[in-house]
Amino acid sequence: MGIPIDTAVQHRDVAKIPTSGSLSGNNKNLNYYFQEFHKTINDNKDGINTSFNLTSGIVNFLGFLNGNFNFVSMDEETVEKTCNFFAKLGTASRGITGAADCWAKNNLIPLVGSILEVPIALFTNGYDLWLGRGLAQSVRQVQATIKRRGMKITTSDKKEITLSTKDGDDFAKYGIGMWDGFIYSIKEFGKVFKEIFTNPFAKDGQTFGRAVTFCSVFQGGGPIIALLGLDKIGAFLRDLAGGLIDIAYMMDKREPGKHSYFPAGLLWLGSAAIDFEKRVDLLLPGWNNRTQLSLALDPLAAIYESRANYDTGSEAQHAQAT
Repeated sequence: MGIPIDTAVQHRDVAKIPTSGSLSGNNKNLNYYFQEFHKTINDNKDGINTSFNLTSGIVNFLGFLNGNFNFVSMDEETVEKTCNFFAKLGTASRGITGAADCWAKNNLIPLVGSILEVPIALFTNGYDLWLGRGLAQSVRQVQATIKRRGMKITTSDKKEITLSTKDGDDFAKYGIGMWDGFIYSIKEFGKVFKEIFTNPFAKDGQTFGRAVTFCSVFQGGGPIIALLGLDKIGAFLRDLAGGLIDIAYMMDKREPGKHSYFPAGLLWLGSAAIDFEKRVDLLLPGWNNRTQLSLALDPLAAIYESRANYDTGSEAQHAQAT
């Protein structure tokens, strides 16, 4: 019999940098500053995410308008470099705030996905930034599936714990360490993939998670295929799979009073469509700076995602979209 949510382990065994009496004073100071930095980021993650991504969205939208209507006399290269700089800042802020959230929850897999946002922002050119983010997002979305599974796990000390479908991504809340949470997640995904191939449409309330998991494989595979030189095929897979996930989040039903994922899904769907269209140049020939339009919708969507992700309250839901 699983332990009910209200009687589950109450302490938060949040991952920390190890300390001991043998550590030098410098190492102790490093640990202190890291914990303070993490607390600051985690306590203010919604505001940080909103500030950077709102700025990014506005700058990139103005870059798109200026590229087509030329209301400010500025050479196109400067416009694109400025827009891409702010787009990268917005992407990095999502990665850092997401990593802070996952670190507090001892949730390793989406933590890795969030961290990936930072090098992708640093090393990917603006034209391919949306494409590259597909790899990070495909890993981050593990959080959405695991959380909704309501996992039943047996701890190392033989305790049975049932994770709530409302906060099952928060392993620290249940006293589960980061490594143990990773092992439980891997085992659960073995079950998910088995369901995908044996009974994907079972009426068990888990169709959403199976669909997100299946699409995430192609969303993450798209950037890898593009790196091999098949740009259009890779972008098609990333945008199609990501778009299907966004539609799923648009249809996701939340409790009254909770922020909806619908605006985020809608904006991301538009970003994916524009990103692919600029590569095939069929629907908007002659339009300039379509990259900036795609990168304007992306950070604005991130603001809505952040508000929904970080809804306060014991029943706040957390999910990751594209």
